[in-house]
Amino acid sequence: QRLELAQAYLPRPALQAAVGRVVGKQGLALAKQALGLGDEFCLGFGTRRRQSTYHTWATSTDHRGAMQTVQLLHVTDPHLFGDSSRELYGVDTAKSFRLVLAAALADGPRPDAIVVTGDIGDDCSAGAYGHLRDAFAGCGAPVYVLPGNHDDPALMVKLLDERGFQYCGRARVGGWGLVMLDTHVPGKAHGLLADSELTRLQADLHALGDVPVLVCLHHPPVPVGSAWLDGVGLANGAALLEVLDRNPR
Repeated sequence: QRLELAQAYLPRPALQAAVGRVVGKQGLALAKQALGLGDEFCLGFGTRRRQSTYHTWATSTDHRGAMQTVQLLHVTDPHLFGDSSRELYGVDTAKSFRLVLAAALADGPRPDAIVVTGDIGDDCSAGAYGHLRDAFAGCGAPVYVLPGNHDDPALMVKLLDERGFQYCGRARVGGWGLVMLDTHVPGKAHGLLADSELTRLQADLHALGDVPVLVCLHHPPVPVGSAWLDGVGLANGAALLEVLDRNPR
């Protein structure tokens, strides 16, 4: 049971070692098998990607600024509690979050931005969101957050929408745009984009202009090949894809 939050995609040895100290190497392998996931998914922890937008065909002028390399740290599903000693399925989520975050920030350039895509507070408490704030204190990068099914959006707006944090909305990071969406459905595990959120997405894409845009949300909008995840995905994923299709980049 404690492996239900295990990590199925940990491409860097430092991250694998960090998580291995929490659930063990055998536990990671068993979790992949139990969840029916391959090496292409990330559940519960963060990975950093360096997104280079350089292309050999690009000219020397770039009015969009999209030639810049942007460093993003993506964190998801930490499942923190107000009481940091609590465990979830036998996993000390506060400890695992600290270890993975330390590993992610241990080497290479510091991130230009941090994106946290939901399931932050498993108990939806102010203390859980406070622990997230403390973890990123002094990181020197803006932190963008959005809710998952294990979250309280109203409390997130109150606690995670100031002093270096932004709740949902849009942003510019270098030559890229970010749009963070709210797919939370009270009391349900699956996600849904309200009509107002789809309208906002359209408006945000228009406002960001012709720069490349990363659209972030908690619930998968398309099937990912896992019976568990596909059962709690985004209920109106087709509506999201329709908006994106109308706004090619």
